[in-house]
Amino acid sequence: MFGIVEKYVKPVQRPSPHTTTSTMPGTSETFGGRVAIVGTGSRAATFVHGIVERPASNVVAFCEPNSIRARYYNELLASLGAPTVPVYKPDEYRKMLVQERVEVVVITCIDALHDVYIIPALEAGVRVLTEKPMTTTVDKCRRILETANMSPSLSITGEVFVSGVIESKAPKKRRYNPVHELVKRTISEGKIGQVLSVHFEWLLDTLHGADYFRRWHREKGNSGGLMVHKSGHHFDLVNWWIDAEPETVAGFGKLAFYGEEAGRKHGWAKDYERARGLSQYIWRKIQR
Repeated sequence: MFGIVEKYVKPVQRPSPHTTTSTMPGTSETFGGRVAIVGTGSRAATFVHGIVERPASNVVAFCEPNSIRARYYNELLASLGAPTVPVYKPDEYRKMLVQERVEVVVITCIDALHDVYIIPALEAGVRVLTEKPMTTTVDKCRRILETANMSPSLSITGEVFVSGVIESKAPKKRRYNPVHELVKRTISEGKIGQVLSVHFEWLLDTLHGADYFRRWHREKGNSGGLMVHKSGHHFDLVNWWIDAEPETVAGFGKLAFYGEEAGRKHGWAKDYERARGLSQYIWRKIQR
């Protein structure tokens, strides 16, 4: 259970999603060159495929503490016809930026560690594309913004790459859903009159909602909680639809359905063995 109450201020100008495609990840104008990827979980695969497919971009390094994951991603590069690349440990990150002449860093590690890689990259003059959310706490966000503001020619965002100064810190990909675009047009054209109040609900069933409690997201210290990790999409949609940004925000919530305590209380709990990377890697080799 969680909620959010926002008080909005005067409208601000926001571009239509149709006018920002040249700044989306993977475009030759803004996203290209020598790319390093931090974190080789499942999310990184999307970026690897996209980068390899663009002639102006090359994956030049991985930063990953798990050698098995890193090996798998080098195998993926080879299967796509791209050369394998060096793998650096987290404590070798700054060395990697210099030694591999990195131009763009793609960050796909757990949310709570984003700042650890964003700030050194900006300090080194490297552009950053980070998975949303940009980070998980106010203090971390301030440190990132302070660093970025000292290098206004650089850019950083979550899931949308913007050339120039920091422009977007919220995931905008939900704007490209045809239904969401229709809502935007309907409101912008005044078909429902002036919007005075918004009641927004996004309901996750157990098919998708449970995913967050099977992996690292379930620890609030890793993800900041679902209002940080997941709801960035929803905050951005409302802001975009009504052309306004919140002046004040108040939130509330609790872990009412998921979690061991609630599960055992209501009889929903089910113990299970979690797969480990090594066994999964060996099993994949056996299948081959």
